[in-house]
Amino acid sequence: MVVISLGLDGVTLQSSINYLKAGKLDDVLTIKGECVHQGRTTCVVDVDITNQEGKNVCKATFTMFVTGQRSDERQVRI
Repeated sequence: MVVISLGLDGVTLQSSINYLKAGKLDDVLTIKGECVHQGRTTCVVDVDITNQEGKNVCKATFTMFVTGQRSDERQVRI
């Protein structure tokens, strides 16, 4: 979603996901993604997932290959 929010289309080149803490059925999870590098052909995205207590549940990093600009009719508002 981070790459889409930048108005780009892309595919995953690499992903690394670390599950840090077990989630419970009634947990409220917050997902925050940030583009830490936006190059001409790649984007690196860091993702943090926290529970309602603010404790990290998961940490992930994705390297995305940019396939092009997202067309106006396919834009997503986040």
